[in-house]
Amino acid sequence: MTVVQLKTLMVGKEFDWVLMVAILVSVTFVAEATTYITYVKDIGVLSRATGKLFYGFVPLGRVRRMVVKVGEPILLSV
Repeated sequence: MTVVQLKTLMVGKEFDWVLMVAILVSVTFVAEATTYITYVKDIGVLSRATGKLFYGFVPLGRVRRMVVKVGEPILLSV
């Protein structure tokens, strides 16, 4: 949907603030959902055992995992 919205914004002759807000909401939602799904998959014991090359970048320790959870919104806003 974001691709369709971007195409409409680029082709249009006038700048539409409503469309721009819709694009930002779409991008934010997709980024948050993707990050959450990746996080949940990464901390799973089965995923870490079967996908050692890809999964395991989120630390399992309490303090280190909290740092990752707090840092996520900061990295998404950059």
